[in-house]
Amino acid sequence: MELMLWRWSTLAQAVSDLLIWTFFLVLSRSLPYANLGLWARAWLCNLIALVAVALYWTVLQKTALPTLASFAVYLFAKTMFVLLVVTASLSLANPRFVPPLRGILVFSVAYAALGALLSLRSFHILGLLQSILIAVAFGTCALQILLTQAPRCGWLAAGLGMRALLGFAEISGNLALWQQWQGTADLPIGTLMAAASSLDAATEWVIALASLLAFQDIIQRDLGRANVELREAQRRLQDLVHQDQLTGVFNRRALPAILDAATRHGAGILFFDIDQFKHVNDRHGHHVGDDCLVRFADALKASFRSGDQIVRFAGDEFVVVAQSASSEILHARIEAVRQHLKGSAVEQPTIDFSVGIGLLAPGGDAEAALRKADQAMYADKSRFA
Repeated sequence: MELMLWRWSTLAQAVSDLLIWTFFLVLSRSLPYANLGLWARAWLCNLIALVAVALYWTVLQKTALPTLASFAVYLFAKTMFVLLVVTASLSLANPRFVPPLRGILVFSVAYAALGALLSLRSFHILGLLQSILIAVAFGTCALQILLTQAPRCGWLAAGLGMRALLGFAEISGNLALWQQWQGTADLPIGTLMAAASSLDAATEWVIALASLLAFQDIIQRDLGRANVELREAQRRLQDLVHQDQLTGVFNRRALPAILDAATRHGAGILFFDIDQFKHVNDRHGHHVGDDCLVRFADALKASFRSGDQIVRFAGDEFVVVAQSASSEILHARIEAVRQHLKGSAVEQPTIDFSVGIGLLAPGGDAEAALRKADQAMYADKSRFA
């Protein structure tokens, strides 16, 4: 009866682990998180360990096949499972944690080899070694997670702590079974130990589901970061669409939105046109003409405030939508532009310009104010006629 219970409980736990491993395997293929791969490998190792136990109870125990190999496979796979779960849990609690995968492999091989040799004296030594490893590793990991106070990792620490407590209980049970095998005790502990795998499966589901809760926080954080980056990329793309590539100021596409915003509080609209610009291109070449456009845009940037919007309207025409609607202030800005251009005219063609002003009252007609500035600019330019 006791042997039958061992077999069925082990097979049931193996089916449970198969479901958990399949879920994490599919999830690791769907989401780009290396930690999911650790969880998938951990549950695969646990499944291999349970299959080794199931084969021992159903086949190997009845044949002359080398029991040592089955013990070594079981203990190696179980050790890998425990250490991979600890590593994956610490990685969830602390993203900067670097998994020591090579060290895990070396330790698992050494622990399995030693344990398999010792277990030849008694099968119960195998269970004792496994229980000690689980109790110490999971208990220490649960305590470490609680100390770091990682968000959404509380349930993971609880699951690991539950399995650690069960491990300590299994240590006592295996010691009692060993004493019973040696004939120094007669305790009805075998049936309880055989049924303990049901509790083991329950704690494994708690650990698996708790790890998903921790992943939810990581995924939400990454989605939030991706959303911020996407908005920033959209903003930069919008700036490129509305930016004049030569001068770095806004282009004509941005003007309607700028005028619409200016309508709320009023503004001064200035329409600039570089005088004799065609003559500069014809005499010095278009590269010099481009330099003049850049110099003029730089003069506008230097002379107006950061809140004033500068737009390259077309060719050599620029529009400035200034926050202040005071004529005195606007004329002072225009004079600042002239002085800036005089100071930058070393070994370069002199830049003169015509300008017109249109005042936009709060709630007024922005297009009408722009046309008025345009007409005033042409009136100023008529002095060259």
